[in-house]
Amino acid sequence: MELILKEGIKLVRADAGHFKKLYELFGFWLRAVGSLATEEETLKEYERILSEGVMFFIECKDDIAGFISGRVCYHFWLNEKVAHEYLWFVSPFYRGEGIGPMLIHAFEAWASSNGCKSVVITPNKFGSDNPERGKHVLEKIDYEVYGYQMRKELRVPNAEE
Repeated sequence: MELILKEGIKLVRADAGHFKKLYELFGFWLRAVGSLATEEETLKEYERILSEGVMFFIECKDDIAGFISGRVCYHFWLNEKVAHEYLWFVSPFYRGEGIGPMLIHAFEAWASSNGCKSVVITPNKFGSDNPERGKHVLEKIDYEVYGYQMRKELRVPNAEE
């Protein structure tokens, strides 16, 4: 599926054939968050994302400007389906140009068509060096703080210990 959003900007629903095209931006994102994931590991994760949910990307001319992925979860305590974003990243070269909200709106439309009552987006340090920027973008399109995502690094013992 492809949709022309405006001249030179296209929304694309990713499929298996798009991996090589997306990997350049994936690689940029992986390096930005300090990941050591290989191309093979990234491909496996990409395939998992596509099998369990959806991924959209925005193409500006020949560049990939950003992507979003996620899946539907059933929240039994609410008795409803909720779409959870998994990855949301906009290239630093395209920030401030409305790419983030375009991706969010595509994800919302997909979620709604899959019976979801709400969408959960979690801006964090894995998507940006400044999660507050993502929060600001989301508040502009009617998202509200729903909770907090907390993280703690754990010491993992070596196999030799």
